[in-house]
Amino acid sequence: MGVKVVQQQQFPLDGAVQKKELRMNSAELRKHNTLEARPMVAIRGKLYDLTDFVDRHPGGRDIMLLSAGRDVTQVYETYHDMARTEKILRKYHVGTLTDSALPTFPEPSPFQTTLRTRISEHFRRTGHDPKFHPLHLIHYAVVIGAIVGSYYAQFFVPVVRDSLALSTIAALVLGLFCAQSCFTIVHDASHASFSHKPWLWTAFGAWHDFMNGASHVAWFYQHVLGHHPYTNLPNADPDVATSDKHFRRIRPHQKWFMPYLHQHLYAPIAYSFYGLKSRWDDVSNIYLTQSRGAIAINPLQPHQHAIFWAGKAFFLLHRIVLPALFCVSLRRTLWLFFWADVATSLTLALVFQANHVVEHVAWPHPDKDTNIVPVDWMEMQIETAQDYGHDHFLTTKFTGALNYQVVHHAFPNICQWWYTDIAPIVKQTCKEYNVTYHLRDTFYEAIKDHIDLLWVLGRDTQSTGCATAGVVDAASASPGYINGAMKEE
Repeated sequence: MGVKVVQQQQFPLDGAVQKKELRMNSAELRKHNTLEARPMVAIRGKLYDLTDFVDRHPGGRDIMLLSAGRDVTQVYETYHDMARTEKILRKYHVGTLTDSALPTFPEPSPFQTTLRTRISEHFRRTGHDPKFHPLHLIHYAVVIGAIVGSYYAQFFVPVVRDSLALSTIAALVLGLFCAQSCFTIVHDASHASFSHKPWLWTAFGAWHDFMNGASHVAWFYQHVLGHHPYTNLPNADPDVATSDKHFRRIRPHQKWFMPYLHQHLYAPIAYSFYGLKSRWDDVSNIYLTQSRGAIAINPLQPHQHAIFWAGKAFFLLHRIVLPALFCVSLRRTLWLFFWADVATSLTLALVFQANHVVEHVAWPHPDKDTNIVPVDWMEMQIETAQDYGHDHFLTTKFTGALNYQVVHHAFPNICQWWYTDIAPIVKQTCKEYNVTYHLRDTFYEAIKDHIDLLWVLGRDTQSTGCATAGVVDAASASPGYINGAMKEE
């Protein structure tokens, strides 16, 4: 179908004259995903041509071009003060989006408006910069120091290098702190939540490519444009993508197979290979399928291609090739690489699963006819997440404050160091508006919730139907969920 053009006056500003308005569907919008193709986005059903704004965007051109060619309503509303940016948006309005490829949401509710206002007032009152905390630099330094130190010890400290046990311990430490770098440096970069400088976000993101061997661009599509806008939504959130023949069963509508009886045992073991799978998915998603599940991936810019392949090469060189050539045997090198990668993968996977893939959080479903999720987006963010260990400083630092996942999903653009300060505001507002805030006392309890989910759905052979539209908790989705007790605050 071609692009339809109609005459319509839009956003009259200072005597603006009539202009042509475009009408596009989602497939047509997808073609406008590069600077050469005139990058466009849709927000609340309106089309915006970003061609003349890309290089003027305060958040940098990379984010604009990564996001082009799609509906970015939830991302835009999360990262911008809508009242302040509306006038700027009007200048670039060019038409209307006629459909929605992915689920959409109602206008912000009083709950969302109140919560955003209270958080903004908190930072105005305290004078704190929501994107900076000086102590966070110390956290970065500790993580980087531990990575460099444990890597050096494996191959250049004789007492460690010559001992299989000590070098393996050093490899495990390296893996654990590589996971910490994902929770801090990489995660902060993807959400632009630390500093106000786009070049720094690019540099932090490149850490993922060079030090972890995984593409930050691929992570951005999976996490920022996929998981956060569409949390726990079937066929939208890449983090909970499933199929009838999947290695695990985490949704009642998935067809049951005999191996699921033991998924609570084998799935955590499979999580150990998360890193290896992610590195392959980078190549497959970016260069073969151009998508991460339902999330389309735009053509990379030249510097992104360079970072991608240089990162892969450097990772292989410093983790396998150079140690095997100059430090220890190839067998020892592969042994140490394996255990470091297991530590990284298992840490990341378990933290992610404990936050969302548990018995009692919400699993939303859009209306099958309109593709609209009939609940406020902010409310959905809070009810699809689980917090734990609020009183444990080490848990907070070990997880990059993802034990405040509810707060993070509500305000991903705020530096994680401030989560402990704003969590009481979020809790109080949830209480006033009767929005469920899931909180466990410890990380162990949160992990147990995930294992319980695997156990229950591994034995539930009956429920294979889909839930109705709305935010649905596990208890309403499957009879087996009745024991998913939760703590609300």
